[in-house]
Amino acid sequence: MPYTKVIWFNTTRSLLMLVQVGESRGIPTTIFYEKHGNGPNKVLFVMGFLISHRGWRTQVNAFRKVQPTEYFPENETDDMFNDDYEVVVFDNRGVAKSEPWSGRCTTKLLAEDAIELVQHLGWSQFHLVGISMGGMISQEIAYALTNPNRPASYPKMLSLALSCTHAGGRYAFAPLAGVKGILTSLTIKDPEERAKVGLPILFSDKHLAVPEYHERYWKSSVERSRLDGPPRRAIVHHFPFYFKELPITMNRLATFLGQFSAVSTHYVTEARLNVIRDSGAPILIMTGDEDKLVRWENSGILNDILVPAEYIVFHGSGHGINQENKEEFNKALFRNFERAMLREKKAGEQYMLLLPSQILLVLLFTFLILAQLVVLLLDDDCDKPLRLFVIVILVAELFVFGVGGGFLLCNHFYSHAEDGTRVKTAYNGFKMVTNCCTFFLFIFFLIWICIGASWVARVDVCEKHLYNLSLATVIIYFSIMGVTFFGTCIYGMKKKQVRYV
Repeated sequence: MPYTKVIWFNTTRSLLMLVQVGESRGIPTTIFYEKHGNGPNKVLFVMGFLISHRGWRTQVNAFRKVQPTEYFPENETDDMFNDDYEVVVFDNRGVAKSEPWSGRCTTKLLAEDAIELVQHLGWSQFHLVGISMGGMISQEIAYALTNPNRPASYPKMLSLALSCTHAGGRYAFAPLAGVKGILTSLTIKDPEERAKVGLPILFSDKHLAVPEYHERYWKSSVERSRLDGPPRRAIVHHFPFYFKELPITMNRLATFLGQFSAVSTHYVTEARLNVIRDSGAPILIMTGDEDKLVRWENSGILNDILVPAEYIVFHGSGHGINQENKEEFNKALFRNFERAMLREKKAGEQYMLLLPSQILLVLLFTFLILAQLVVLLLDDDCDKPLRLFVIVILVAELFVFGVGGGFLLCNHFYSHAEDGTRVKTAYNGFKMVTNCCTFFLFIFFLIWICIGASWVARVDVCEKHLYNLSLATVIIYFSIMGVTFFGTCIYGMKKKQVRYV
């Protein structure tokens, strides 16, 4: 069971705490986290390679009732934040204020750390946001929380936002410019000199050239004279944590090597991504098309597989889109949160609407098949062998449709349940049986087409009653298949929309 140790600082900022994770896995360590707000909607932010929780400050500030005048405002309390949200940011294993870590590191291991943190917080459900390596960790978290074999005690993921990240594969290697910049920065000790090398890796040239940063953030003329230009000077002081806390982490060589190994070996298969997609949680994917650390094509691959509710490409933006495009980035996050909350709110309403419609569909087909039987029995014009053959088909059709409809309803019940492993397995079983029944109904559909075609061809099969029944059956089948097909296409087209900013 994780323990908690409260860390007291010379500030009333929201809770800054440590929690031990990994003990049950035999790899215990202590990670640092910071909590803001106390609302019902929980949000976990997962940061990337060697960067501390402070990298999310622009997003944390977006949850405040009144925007601060300082980037790191002092005297923060929970009542200063949005009453609807509780936000947690943390330092990954071995990073910044978390305990140094010298063991092997993978994105799956870091994901398990984050899940233990969420369990320690007592969250039953939450929104998940990850950027860069944090997006890779978030993919592992998302799969762990949505796969059919997950522990029943795991919390529910309400939504997922992935930024400037990849799932592994052919585009996983960083562009040459990014690799060169990282290797060069490793040899520089002075944080400001490192900043001059590191900034072009994190941010686009367009962002580094904005004069507003000089006016907004640059205060000290003495410090200003030490660097080579107002725009870059401004960003160095606007984001000091990137380059002043980074040496603390990088001096822990084992942490650097461990996280580098985690990024290099990260791979989430398409099958696992499909599990995340099929969970139904709203997914948001964002990237910048001038990213020098993670090729933006990776987000396109994720978009094709995950079919997110929203896919945003920031033109002319680099890796740090949460800073470069903070307003659009934050608005997109809130849109995704709202999609998830609306989905949860309407789950009960949707349940009450879908269930009667499914029952109506079952009753409609049952009535149709029974009508076929009655008319056929009353029709004296059919010879007995044919009558027996058609009756057998109708009875089989009625049986298969009854089984399929019953399992469809069970499928619906289980898909709306708070399901653990056992229930999820049952759900998959119902789905398989329903698909089998659908196949057999399609076979019966073809038989009815043959019966109708034989009458049109003047083959002495049966009189017009049987033809009318077969025609009605074919029309109903075609109608349902057509509505389902076009509805799926339209829904899929809406989900595949890409937004360029």
